[in-house]
Amino acid sequence: MTKNSTVALQLKSLTKTFKSNTDVHIAVNNIDLDVQQGELITILGPSGCGKTTTLRLVAGFELPTSGEIILDGEVINNMSANKRPMTMVFQSYALFPHMSVFENVAFGLRIQHVTPLKEKVEAVMSLMDLAGLEDRSPHQLSGGQQQRVALARALVMEPRVLLFDEPLSNLDAKLRVHMRTEIRRLQQRLGITSLYVTHDQAEAMGLSDRIVVMNNGHIEQVGTPAEIYLKPASVFVADFMGRSNFIKSTVLTNLEGKLGLDFFGKSIALQWDERSFVPDEAVYLIIRPEAVKLTSDQKTEARLEGEVKHAEYLGSQVDYVVEVSGDHSISVIDYNPQFNQIHEEGERITLYFPTEAFHILPQS
Repeated sequence: MTKNSTVALQLKSLTKTFKSNTDVHIAVNNIDLDVQQGELITILGPSGCGKTTTLRLVAGFELPTSGEIILDGEVINNMSANKRPMTMVFQSYALFPHMSVFENVAFGLRIQHVTPLKEKVEAVMSLMDLAGLEDRSPHQLSGGQQQRVALARALVMEPRVLLFDEPLSNLDAKLRVHMRTEIRRLQQRLGITSLYVTHDQAEAMGLSDRIVVMNNGHIEQVGTPAEIYLKPASVFVADFMGRSNFIKSTVLTNLEGKLGLDFFGKSIALQWDERSFVPDEAVYLIIRPEAVKLTSDQKTEARLEGEVKHAEYLGSQVDYVVEVSGDHSISVIDYNPQFNQIHEEGERITLYFPTEAFHILPQS
C-alpha cells in the first residue's frame, strides 16, 4: 500500500491544559494537523514541547480540554483507549516478563478473543524476523529483539493507526539506526498510518514523510524533512534542526530602489522573496555549516577571510570554527577532506558563501 490523498487522522484546534492549585500549564495549544492515509508523521521537539501529550491524546490516555480528534471522519474524543483502533509501541517496550515471546505477541488478540490466533501471531513474528524465538522469555532477548516483539505485538492487532512513543531511545546508536530503517521499511510495506514521537532530529529525518516541529505546545512548522531542514519557518526550527550559522543583517535599498542585504558591511543580492521584507528590517542570514565552502572556485560575492580557531578531524569530515570580522565565528563542515587540505588552528583562510544557500528570516 502507498500513501494517498485520503485524510486518516485529523487534529482540530486540539488543546490540553493541566491545572494545579497554583498553576495552569498549557501542554498542547490549539494545534491543527491532517495525517494522510499511509503516511508516517513524526512529532519532533525538545522536552516539554507537547509532543508526548499530543500522542497520548490521540491514543486516548488523556482527554482533550478542547478541540477534536477525528479518525476516518469520526470524532473519537470520548472513545476509550481500548476501543480505539490504534496500538502503541512504547519506549520501555512494556513486555510481560512472565510471558513467552509468543504470549506477549498474542496478548491483545486473546483479550479480544480474535481467531485464528496462532496463524496471526506466527505470520507477524515471521514478518518481524522472530521465528524460532516463540518460547523465549523477554529477558533472554537482546534490546533489538525486544523492540521487535513490541512492534509485533502492535502490528498483530492490525491497527488503523500505529503510534510510537520514542521507541528507540533505549537502544545503542548503531542498533537505533538499524531499527529505524526496519520500522520505516515495514511501515511503507504495510501502508499503516503512523504517528511517531521523538526528540532525535536524525531519527525524524530518516523516518518521516513529514515532520511536525513543536515548541511550547505550538506547532512551529509542518513539512517534509527537506523543507524543514532547508527552509525553516522560524529561527527556532533553524536552530533546532541541525546546526546553523546565524548572521545578523539588515535589508538595504540601493540607488535603483532594489533590496539587498548587508553582509559584514557589504551589500549583496540574493534570490529571495523581497515582498516579505522592508528596508531597514533586521534579519538573519542563515546558512548551514556544510554549505560554506573553502575552495576558491566558488563564484560568489559573499566571501570572508578569517582565522581557524578550532579544527576537529572526524575522518569523513573536518569541523571548523572560523573567526571572522571581529569576534563573530562561522561553523564550517568540510566533507571528504584531502589530507593535504586540512587547515590548522591559527591559519588564515577564506570562506565562500554560495548566495543560493542562504535562508532569510526576520530577527524578531
